[in-house]
Amino acid sequence: MSAMELKTQEAWTDKPEWCEVIVVYDDLPCRDAAIQLCHNLAHKFEDDLDFTFSWWNMKYLMDPELARQAAESATRADLLIFSTTSDLDLPLDVKSWIEEWLPARLGREGALTVLTQQSHHPELLTSPLGQHLSAVARRGDLDFLSPRSLLSEDAWETIRSREQKVTPVLDEILRRTHPVSHWGLNE
Repeated sequence: MSAMELKTQEAWTDKPEWCEVIVVYDDLPCRDAAIQLCHNLAHKFEDDLDFTFSWWNMKYLMDPELARQAAESATRADLLIFSTTSDLDLPLDVKSWIEEWLPARLGREGALTVLTQQSHHPELLTSPLGQHLSAVARRGDLDFLSPRSLLSEDAWETIRSREQKVTPVLDEILRRTHPVSHWGLNE
């Protein structure tokens, strides 16, 4: 093993993994609940993961440009959090927004969770919201997690093991023994 290869692998493994999170919330109390969950996640996994968060209020998803930007975030996200006032169902425009970006996620794994402020059903999965987002998760190859299980180490081990697949391109980069011959445009 060459020194160059060893340094490349050390640099790769010393850094915490990135976890991109998108939060779609209904109102300020829902945002506050999501902030608390995100704070708990960042604290619990501070040694293992570097989190980036993007925040999107549901009412702004009706704006085409904001909806496009939020869709780009949702397509790349490792974790999607929906925080709503009720577990009855999502507004139609939010459902339409989900349908626009969901096909672009195919092949990209991650997780989805939902927080509700008012529970009309004893079990989230039996609620219209839970059933809808569970179906979204299945179609998008996402793990559907409860907020409580999201904070468990087992849930993150499952997500990490799915993300640690070494692709042929990544394997080639890690095995490279000589530096790239051209470092910039002016060489």
